[in-house]
Amino acid sequence: MTNRPYDRTVINPLEKPLADDINQAETNFDHMMRFFSAALFRSADGVNVDGFLANGFKVVAKSVPDLSVQVKAGLGFQDQVTTEIAIGGIIGLNDLEKCKPIPLLSDLEFAVPASPAAPNTRIDIIEVRADRLLTDPSARQVFSEGLGQFIPGTVLKTLQWALDERAGFANAPANSTQPLSYKIGVEGNPGAAPVVTGGYIKIAEILVGSDVVLIDDANITDFRADISLNNTTSQDHEARLVDLEVQTARRRVPLERVGAIGTGLVTAVPYFVSFQATAAAIALWTIPLASGERLTAVFVQIVSKSGIGTIIHL
Repeated sequence: MTNRPYDRTVINPLEKPLADDINQAETNFDHMMRFFSAALFRSADGVNVDGFLANGFKVVAKSVPDLSVQVKAGLGFQDQVTTEIAIGGIIGLNDLEKCKPIPLLSDLEFAVPASPAAPNTRIDIIEVRADRLLTDPSARQVFSEGLGQFIPGTVLKTLQWALDERAGFANAPANSTQPLSYKIGVEGNPGAAPVVTGGYIKIAEILVGSDVVLIDDANITDFRADISLNNTTSQDHEARLVDLEVQTARRRVPLERVGAIGTGLVTAVPYFVSFQATAAAIALWTIPLASGERLTAVFVQIVSKSGIGTIIHL
């Protein structure tokens, strides 16, 4: 049967379907959704889709800081080259798309191990990978070909991707084994971040100072790629600048207001405005973002070659 996204498995009227048909139908739907997600969120260079949506998997201090951190619930994706047919020997239960989901359904807390004594410090990391698990053993009547009848048995009923209750710790330089892992760094003066385990994505570094008793947000560095805007990351960026032809004007604003609008783009609500350009307005300006500040929208300033300038906040 078909193993391509957007194809559908057909169960005809009066047909007695096999378990293979039902599993294949779910496989096709899963393949379609992940194929679409990959197309939607893949990086502009088309290389990968490794990253997270909005605040998903963001590591933060607790609201009342102590010696622990929280990983926020959410969704990410990771490209993995492996696919598999008939998972667990179950015909039709296939994983055909290399874009794998990384869901976390509830916030998860990691207790940070005790801080090092002065003068040493330590850098810990949290890393994650997509991982599926065939689980949920359940009692069912299973047909015995040898006996020619149904007999009591236990079968696995869920193919799980969620990482809730699948978190653990690792001590560097050892590799992580659980799909969501807090890797404890080696103490030093200063400490250095551990190497990321092969096949994992680093989502945060936690600086554990000498003799500290709490971790706050200033001690946490976010390493996630935000794929909400086609894999825009949280590193230093400037707004994208594009030179285009005249757009249809929705609203005219005086030239002297343009500077104020430009400096407010980071927090402004969506708008579409046009202004009458002059020679003084031809120069493009940029909006630099500080290190660690997330670019939450694409800002495009357009200066037309034919005299009308348009600013668009998308």
